[in-house]
Amino acid sequence: MTFEVVDLHRSYGSRAILRGVNFILNQGELVCLMGENGAGKTTFIDTVLSRVAPVRGEIRFHDQVLTTTEDRLHFISRTAVLGHDAGVFPDLSAEENLRFFERAYHGSLTGEGKERISELLSRAGLYSRRHDFVRTFSSGMRQKIGTCRAVLHFPEVVFLDEPITALDSAGVDFFFEILSDIRRTAGVFVVTHDPSVFRGQADGFVLLAQGAFSPRAKSDLNLKAYQRT
Repeated sequence: MTFEVVDLHRSYGSRAILRGVNFILNQGELVCLMGENGAGKTTFIDTVLSRVAPVRGEIRFHDQVLTTTEDRLHFISRTAVLGHDAGVFPDLSAEENLRFFERAYHGSLTGEGKERISELLSRAGLYSRRHDFVRTFSSGMRQKIGTCRAVLHFPEVVFLDEPITALDSAGVDFFFEILSDIRRTAGVFVVTHDPSVFRGQADGFVLLAQGAFSPRAKSDLNLKAYQRT
């Protein structure tokens, strides 16, 4: 699997946000994106996922340029996104949420899908709460359900935006356990203000500044410069 962005531009009115972004992510890689608030990190994700349209540039998946709506929908179906919002329904139970997304991803709920859901809930420490409405969960518990949702369909490209903000130590351990699993078949792109958390796992660090990506080596990376104060 290769996900590639070539000369990507995006503007809001007269304000240029992305100015010729180039980026490649391969299967098994984890790359962290850093940058100040307002630098365009979320805009980058929104653009590659067709939530907003680029001014110009190419997005490639499996070496194929995404030119048609069908191409883009196929790419989106092979991605996962987890941000500040867990992306689950508060008035469904934990199990109902995952069963809903399993049907959405695969068209039906099979025995294998049910086993996958039970496995993820158990690993998240939420199996005993599987019938409870998500609205009764803490923010950290919701984030764990969101993590389960994101990896349920074995995505090939995973976009994470500050994915561990609400998690306690047990939740962080669960997240990195799942992350280790998913990297066997996917490339992972993480937006973070605290790159030190991912320093042991990341294959690369990229700074978004003045609308472009600039690689940063681990050896000379000033991690504290990108952390929230």
